[in-house]
Amino acid sequence: MKKTTGFIVVAPGFLASVSVRAQPTKPLPPTPTPTIASVMEAQMNIIESQFVPAAEAMLEGRYSFTPENGEYKSVRTFAQEVLGGHLKTGH
Repeated sequence: MKKTTGFIVVAPGFLASVSVRAQPTKPLPPTPTPTIASVMEAQMNIIESQFVPAAEAMLEGRYSFTPENGEYKSVRTFAQEVLGGHLKTGH
């Protein structure tokens, strides 16, 4: 008699797990195909989210800093980096 009782206890749990899995799922809505412009915009947003805080955190007097010791004669200043290298400085 103990085996029958054990089966009765296990069977409802088994049937409940089967019925949960058998429920139909809703299909996901189709995702739009990314365009070149949307990919480029996403990349620019990532760069901007990292670069702008660095530019804002830099002390104003340090924008023109370049190392003077060693072989750093042709390195760009932080200001040139921020502006894409288009800023001409007095160095």
